[in-house]
Order: sequence, then C-alpha cells, then structure tokens
Amino acid sequence: WYDLLINNHHDPQLCMMGPEDLFYEVIRRYDSCQKRTTDVLNRTLKYLTDDIKTNTADGVPVVVFNPHAWSHTQVVGLWLDGDEFPKGEVHIRDFDGTEIPSQVDAHGSGRRVLLFQAEMLPPGGWRTYYLTEDACGCPASITVEPDLLENAHLRVELADGLIQRIIEKDTGTVVFEATDAATVGEVFVFKDEGCIAQIRPVAEEFMLDPTVIARSSQVERKVTPQESGCVRGMLQVNFEMDGCKFNQQIILSKDSRFLDINITVDWKADHVTPGDGRRVRMALPSAIESPKVIHDVPYAVMDYHQTDEIQPTTSFIAVADADETVGAALI
Repeated sequence: WYDLLINNHHDPQLCMMGPEDLFYEVIRRYDSCQKRTTDVLNRTLKYLTDDIKTNTADGVPVVVFNPHAWSHTQVVGLWLDGDEFPKGEVHIRDFDGTEIPSQVDAHGSGRRVLLFQAEMLPPGGWRTYYLTEDACGCPASITVEPDLLENAHLRVELADGLIQRIIEKDTGTVVFEATDAATVGEVFVFKDEGCIAQIRPVAEEFMLDPTVIARSSQVERKVTPQESGCVRGMLQVNFEMDGCKFNQQIILSKDSRFLDINITVDWKADHVTPGDGRRVRMALPSAIESPKVIHDVPYAVMDYHQTDEIQPTTSFIAVADADETVGAALI
C-alpha cells in the first residue's frame, strides 16, 4: 500500500521538473506491487481451495471465485498449458454433470485457452467445474468474420479492420456510425502540445485543432479472427504507426449487450524527444441525433452535449435518444 500511495501522489511524477529516472522508479514500484499482490492472492486462493471438496465428479476440477458482494456472471479463461489438462478436445461440466457451453481457441505460439461462461456465481463465494476430455456439443452463438461480429443483441460491422456501425438489434438503432471525421474505434496519435502536468492542456488550440501525427485508418491493418464459438468472439487488429505497434481487440461475448475494445501499445517512439510528447485517443462517433448526454467529473455527474471537440472526463460518458429508449455508456 505504501508504494501505491507514493505513486498516486501525482505532483512529483507529472510535473515537467521531474527527472527521467523518477518515471522509471514509478514503474518499478508498480511492478513490485503487482508481483507481491499476485503472490498473496495465489497463496490465499490455495489456502481456500485446499479445504474445498473437489472430488465429487470426474475430470480436472476448476474452482471459480466471485470476489463481489453480489451474484455475478462472467466469461472465464483457462490456459490449457499444464500436464494435468487433456491434450485433445475438452469441455466443462458443473458439479451435477450439466454441460457448460465452452470453446477452445489457439492464441499465439500455439497456446490454447478454454473459455466458458460461469453463470450466477454466488456472492463472495465459488463454484467448482470439471474439465473432461470430449468435444463440446454446443452450437456457435456468435458470428465472427473479418467484417462482422454479431450476437443476439449487437451487430458490429467492419471494413478492413475499421468499425463502420454498431447496431442495437432489439430496436434496430444504429448507435455508433463512422463519419467523414473518424470511424468507430479509430485510434489517433496526437502531438502533445499542452502541459504534461494537466489532463487538459493549457493551450486552447490543442482542444480545438489538435495536431494529428497518425491515425489507424491511414495505415496498413491486419485483421485476424482470434476467438469464435458459443462463448465469445474476438477480432484482433494489428497495425503500426508513429514507430509503435498497436494491438486492438474487439470482443463480443454471448448474450452480451456491451462491446469490449482493448488497445495495447508497444510504445517504442525513440524519435519522440523531451517536450515533444504524444497522446493516444480513440474515436467513438455517436449516430444518435439530438441525444441526451451525461458524463462524470470529480465528485459529480453533469449534463453534457455531443461535440467533436476534445473534452476531458473522468470515467464514463453516456448518450441516449430523446425518449431515453436506447443509448450507450462509454466506460
């Protein structure tokens, strides 16, 4: 906790007077905290699982914990690396033998991951599942193609790795749609023309007319369907810009009403000199006309308006139609 509190005292790290070594020390503290908390978590979970009876059914037991104080449903990923896991087809059953929809996908270097949906895990509790060697008989419930991700509630249309539309299927409403300014989920690299000590730069020109260094619609992109089946679909979009490698994952789970977009940046911009920083942003143009908009600021939620201008927010912004019958929250 001490190292985290030291790191979260932002003044020394974010002011322009901070030496370069200070930033590396911050990263070292975060790495150390992660290693120590992971060790504590693993020892605690082992202590708990040692007292859980897991020999009530055939197969390799898999214990899934719910840390929340309420019932929770989530997609569970299990890497099939250990010798205790079958090498062929596998599937999951619960404690009474009921088959659980699952899928196995291959991720880089031939590693296999088993995905299954753990339904209504008890608050602050756990449930034991059993992994057996047999093919899952559940039909695919998610469409995964290079230009389409779709489940029962959402349709995500793409073109060459760029999202063109996100449609809420229950009402047929196009919630997000590409415009002349940007596609949905397009990644921009801006020149940082403000003060790094502030979330919102001092220069008003940066907010109104920022300098674009690169954008993902103007570079070569490689689209790979990474996961597909009856649990989750994932498209992976890889590209390079401004000397850095970007990995964008577009993820849609079974029966889910939300879309995950994860972006990992391998930041190796050696050509960026001190005082010539970068800011990375993702565009999400809304297609809802005359929407009601709210967003959060420290200690409050405020009414807002739809705009193409860059404006800071804390953790979410939500848009809805005038009747509040359909909308979206960006978290």
